[in-house]
Amino acid sequence: MRKPYSSEIVLQVITKYILGESVRVISDSMSVSVGYVSNCIENYTSNMEKGTIDAIHDFYKIIRKTGLQPKDALNGYAVFSILSKYNFDANQIHSFAESVLLLTKQNELSAEQLVTLCKTLSSIQSRSNVALEVLDGYCDNLLVKKKQLEEEVVKIDSQYKQSKINLSNMLDKKGLTEKQVEKTEHALEFLKTIALDVSDLSSISDMLQNAKA
Repeated sequence: MRKPYSSEIVLQVITKYILGESVRVISDSMSVSVGYVSNCIENYTSNMEKGTIDAIHDFYKIIRKTGLQPKDALNGYAVFSILSKYNFDANQIHSFAESVLLLTKQNELSAEQLVTLCKTLSSIQSRSNVALEVLDGYCDNLLVKKKQLEEEVVKIDSQYKQSKINLSNMLDKKGLTEKQVEKTEHALEFLKTIALDVSDLSSISDMLQNAKA
C-alpha cells in the first residue's frame, strides 16, 4: 500500500492549482499521479464553494498566460478602482490608457508634465470661456490675428519713418528745423492757455508798438 503524502505535499498541490497550474502540470512537476492531484483538489474544495476555487484558479491561469504577476493584477485593480470612482467606462480603459501613453511617448513627457499640461489647458479654457472642443480652432484664429497685427505694426512703423523723412525734407526747403517747429508749437499752446489765438498776434503787436510810442 502506498504511503500517504505529507501535508506539505498536499499544500503545494493546492497552492499550485490555485495559482493557475493544470492538474497535469502539477502531477509532472511534483512526481505524483494525476488522480492524487485531483483528489487533493476535490478534498480541499469540498470544504469551500467549488465556484470560488475555480474562479481563483481561472484568474491565476489568465495571469500566467499574460506573463503577469499577482501584484500586477492588484496594481491593475487599483487603477480600475480609481477610474470607476469617476464613472469612467470600463470598456474604454484600454484605449484611454493606450492613447495617454502614446501621447506621453511621442512628446517625451513624464506623467507629472502631462498632468501639468492638462491643468494649464483647463485653466486657459476656463479663463477664455471657450468650449474645450473648439479651443484648438480658437487658438488658430488668435495666431492669425497675431500675425495680422504684427504686419500692421510693421506697416505703421514704415509709414511713420516715411512721414519723418517727408517732414524733414519739407523743413529743409523752408529753412526750418524740428526744434524751431517745437518752439512754435509750445508758443501756440501757451496762447491757448491765455485764451488768445494766432489771429490776435497782429493786434497785440500793434498794441505793443503804440505803448512804446
